[in-house]
Amino acid sequence: MFGGFLMEHFPLTQLRRWPDWESNNLFASDAADRLILDNAKQKIADNPAGTVLTVEDSYGALALGAHALGARSIRSIQDSAIAEAALKANARRLFQVGSLEELGIAHCGWTPSAFDGVDLILMRVPKDLGLLRMIAELAARFASPHVTVIAGAMTKHLPARATDSFHASFASVSRSLAERKARVILALQPIRHEGDWHLPFVDEVDPDLHMTVSSLPGVFSHASVDIGTRFLISQLTSDNLPDSVNLAVDLGCGSGLLTSHLLKVLPHASVVATDISSLATLSTERTIAMNGPYTSQMDEAKRYTVRRDMGLSRQEDASVDLIVCNPPFHSGHAVNPHAARSLFVDAARTLKPGGTLITVFNSHLPHKRTLERIVGPTTQIARNHKFTVTRTLRI
Repeated sequence: MFGGFLMEHFPLTQLRRWPDWESNNLFASDAADRLILDNAKQKIADNPAGTVLTVEDSYGALALGAHALGARSIRSIQDSAIAEAALKANARRLFQVGSLEELGIAHCGWTPSAFDGVDLILMRVPKDLGLLRMIAELAARFASPHVTVIAGAMTKHLPARATDSFHASFASVSRSLAERKARVILALQPIRHEGDWHLPFVDEVDPDLHMTVSSLPGVFSHASVDIGTRFLISQLTSDNLPDSVNLAVDLGCGSGLLTSHLLKVLPHASVVATDISSLATLSTERTIAMNGPYTSQMDEAKRYTVRRDMGLSRQEDASVDLIVCNPPFHSGHAVNPHAARSLFVDAARTLKPGGTLITVFNSHLPHKRTLERIVGPTTQIARNHKFTVTRTLRI
């Protein structure tokens, strides 16, 4: 069983979550990671030269564990920029390497080429079953005909229909018994579907906003307009926006609806959209395209930039006139107050003196006090039965 060799050569308990939020009750690996690697151990030993793909590896347990078990060609798809940074940091600290390439690990995006010829897929089961179906279809279409998929999760977080999500793509699908409160799903014998494959965007026309939102599975409020975002858009009027805006930022852009709205209401401004998720930035690009053209004297291609980033780590200090933000308060399955706070810290650093931050949040959250402490004077500009919208001035 899992333990001996792997724990001796790669102590999972020494993994860190950094640069994600760290505390004594948050861990960088769990029993699901151990169970996935336990089931992968013999397959890697039988074919150490085979290509392993890890998907949604939270902090590097799967990719680094596969390396410790003897895999020498490892690809990794991590939607979150924080997860990607954590894998790199853990590799440097635990294996004393300067780059992932020294361990045979390469980062990939959500493309068929990432799955091409893969022999073994190790993955955490995502919350979104649409994303799970997308991964299963990519694996069945493009991986080796003999590919094995080992997908795991803690039992309390395993969606009820997770096993069913594999049936359209694999002829043999089974689920393990619970072990240390974790389970794995084993998928074999891929079903090859004919025809081209495209990212499964869902396009939804909103008749009230007169806009189209396009999003991929796994993106916040997939295939709909989040009610907090809808309320925030209703407050982005000339009365609440600064008189002069050269650069605006949609911080945590999600599907990109706020970005598209800013491009419409600020015709003389450039707009930066940033999100931690690559699925979100892909969705934002498409949402922007579907809602254009945008009336402006500026070159439309130069008016906006979409970035996958940890907050605003790539934005210069004191460079932004306006930031709009609908901050998250969950990280994965857990409530995470640090997620919003870190965005507010970035806003404080990047706003020009006199710059404006407009934020929407659930009214029960203490964000107004946090904004006043981190960014500057904050006033409530709207409130309904669930949400509050505030305007904060950077001083």
